[in-house]
Amino acid sequence: MTRIWVLTFIISAGIRTNCQVIARSCPDNDNREYCQTLLVDGGFVKSGFSDDPRKTSVVGPYLKEWQHLVDPAEAPVKELVSPRGWKIVITRGFAGAFRTAGPVFFLYFFDNQGRRKLKASGDLFLEKCAVGLLFGTTSELLVITERSEPGLSYMTEAWLLPKQGAPKRVLSTEGILVSFQQGGDRKKPGLFITSYEANDGPNGAWKKSFFEWRADSNSLQESKGAGSDKGAGSDETVPKL
Repeated sequence: MTRIWVLTFIISAGIRTNCQVIARSCPDNDNREYCQTLLVDGGFVKSGFSDDPRKTSVVGPYLKEWQHLVDPAEAPVKELVSPRGWKIVITRGFAGAFRTAGPVFFLYFFDNQGRRKLKASGDLFLEKCAVGLLFGTTSELLVITERSEPGLSYMTEAWLLPKQGAPKRVLSTEGILVSFQQGGDRKKPGLFITSYEANDGPNGAWKKSFFEWRADSNSLQESKGAGSDKGAGSDETVPKL
C-alpha cells in the first residue's frame, strides 16, 4: 500500500511540475477558491479553478512558436494565414470584466514581413472565422463571430487586411455569420448574418440580414432586399469551429 501511495504522489507531483502557468485571475484576493488559472500542459492550453492540469479543461493546442511575439500573460492557440501572407494569431488570456467568467481571446495581426500591426480583444468564445478573398473581389478580409456567456450574445466583426498598413475593422454588428456571397451574375458581394431580435411575446425571432461589400469605400453596409442566399451556388457556408 505504501509503494502505491508513493508512486501516486510522484506521478501527481510530476504533472504539476511539468505544467507551465501562463496567467492567474483572482477577482477576490481573499478567497483563492475563485482563482482561475491559464496553463500549458502536454502541448495543450488549459484553464480552470485549479493549478492542477487534471482539474482543468482544454482551451486549445499550444502554439509555442508564437509565445515570444504575444503578451506573456496570454497563450497562443490558433494561427490563420491569408493568401497574401497575413498571419492572425489567436491567444487566450484574462482581461477586464470577463475575469470572473474565464479567459477571452485576442487577435494579433502580423503582415507578410512578420511585423505586428494590430492587437484586438475578443469575447469568451470564438465561434466562426474565415480569412481571404471572401467576396470574389481583390479585397482580403478576416471575418469572425464571437460569443459571450449567454447563448444569444453573438457578435460578428470584419477586418480589412490591406496590402500596406494596419488592418481596419469594417464591421461590428450583432448576429452570427451564416455565409458569404461572391459578386457577379447580378449578385452583390457580401455576407449574410442572422441575429436574434426580442419582441413583446415570450420568444424572440431570428432575422437574416445581408451586408454588401463596397470596394470603393472599403466598407460593409447593410443592404435591404439583397435576396436570399438559399440555392446560390457561389455561397460559402462557414463551418462552426
